[in-house]
Amino acid sequence: MSLVSLLFPLGLLACGPEPVPSGKEVVLVGGAGASEKAVGADGQPAAGEVHVENKASFDELAFTCCGAPSATAVVEAATTLGERLAKDDLAGTHAALDALVAAAATARDDAALPEAGRAAAATLAQATPHLQGKPLADVRKALASLNLAVADLARSSPGGSTRLVAAFCPMAPGYWLQRDAAIQNPYYGAQMLACGTLEGIQAVR
Repeated sequence: MSLVSLLFPLGLLACGPEPVPSGKEVVLVGGAGASEKAVGADGQPAAGEVHVENKASFDELAFTCCGAPSATAVVEAATTLGERLAKDDLAGTHAALDALVAAAATARDDAALPEAGRAAAATLAQATPHLQGKPLADVRKALASLNLAVADLARSSPGGSTRLVAAFCPMAPGYWLQRDAAIQNPYYGAQMLACGTLEGIQAVR
């Protein structure tokens, strides 16, 4: 068994709600084939703060979206939803959900989108109305499945000018799309804001 596989459970603690004992630092380099670094001479993690680090940069992983305006509206609403959840903003989350419900219904009926894009929009149009006005916890429970549909829609409509990157939280577990390089975890908000790794859009399945 490799050192990485032995230390990986410790890495998950970097995203967990329980504090890691002081004097320990586990840095996981994100993405598939994550590896351990910052280990001291004794083979133990070096002293310091626990965090997660990415092997690939935002610029390397970013993609542009979307060619169709209806797809752009959905992805922008979904991205805003993630940002509001990351800030534990209930009112902002409700507003973003309202926008996502409307945008998904429009995209579902947009003949300019390929069949895969319309199917993803239909999934969102069916799932999101039930979340309107609900507590943050309820929205977060549904977020992973919603974001899979958002990613499917984004992939179906390449082009556009908005730069986005996918991110992954191992604790949820779940993906989301975001506009910035710094991890802003929508699944846990302030509790574990920086938990996650940047990923390519093709990883979101």
